Amino acid sequence: MAKELQDRRDIMVDRCWSLAPLSALSALLAMLISKNSALFYVAFVDEFEVSRQSASWPLTLNMVMAHMAASEVNEQNVITCRVRTEGRLVAEDACARNTSARGLGAERGFDNSTVPEERGSNIEAMSSSEDNNIVFLLRNPILYILVATFTIGEYTTATLETTVLDYAGDRGAARRQAEPIITYVATAEMVGRLVIPFFWDRARLSRCLLVAMCLMAEALCLVGLPHATSFPQVVATAVITGLPAGCVVALKPVLLSDYFGVEKLSMCWGVAGVFMLPVAFGGPLLIGLFRDSMGSYENLYRMLAALCMGCAAVLFGLDFSQRRARRSTTVAEDKPCASVGFRPRSFDSGLDSRDVY
Repeated sequence: MAKELQDRRDIMVDRCWSLAPLSALSALLAMLISKNSALFYVAFVDEFEVSRQSASWPLTLNMVMAHMAASEVNEQNVITCRVRTEGRLVAEDACARNTSARGLGAERGFDNSTVPEERGSNIEAMSSSEDNNIVFLLRNPILYILVATFTIGEYTTATLETTVLDYAGDRGAARRQAEPIITYVATAEMVGRLVIPFFWDRARLSRCLLVAMCLMAEALCLVGLPHATSFPQVVATAVITGLPAGCVVALKPVLLSDYFGVEKLSMCWGVAGVFMLPVAFGGPLLIGLFRDSMGSYENLYRMLAALCMGCAAVLFGLDFSQRRARRSTTVAEDKPCASVGFRPRSFDSGLDSRDVY
């Protein structure tokens, strides 16, 4: 299929194959800090002898800067698109006015008068159309459902990655013994990102349903994490939690593109970044409340499990309503216009019109 598209000259095919490995490399460098956040978190506590709440602030600022960058990219995308559109319309309008009689008629009017008619500008119409599209997107409740869901999913994953090493130490594991848990969880997340969506797409099932099931599985693992009394149990539970957590993070751009289109992805990403800011700033306060004040991460994990269950329930309802709507649409398309019992008759005779034709 790709060879056929490349042979056709009327289709522009992106041949910049170096973009994929460069993007993967940049993502790898960007994820080094977040995936090793547990090491920084514990090192801050030991080196500077500060509370868990204070030790989590540098990692929170790193997360905030990343999501603020997403909002900035979205704004630049909108401005660039608008400048290109307006520039193209200005060039087309100038060319039309100089080379065609239609331009003269649009300038002087078609009623033989010398007073120019009041006509709307194409630039203003296009700008208004873009603004209407943005407003329509922001008024869509599904956008906020998905953004809230992925915000909770990302915060849950980041909190688990930050606190799992310290939690293993609370369960009696030595520091050197517990440090490999970071590698195990990161590997599980990578498997969840690559394997689960691949086989799910092969089965041709709903991706919204997949996110809901992953959130439910993640919630169940978080509920079981406080009941892990030994280091092997903590490792096993954390690794199993990483599988659905990685899948949820990977499906964020995919699901947003499915619902709103690839051209709206930057706008959705910017909205998600704005939603993430208050959640990220509240993270250290929650860590300080549960670990510094209450002495354990157990209730923090239970709270995250409750949030994941709530998001999963909403997505289950969304998927069910969409399946029902598609089913009703299919039934309406297959149903004939006239019922079986209705027999149209001619106005001037008692014959059945279907018998005539």
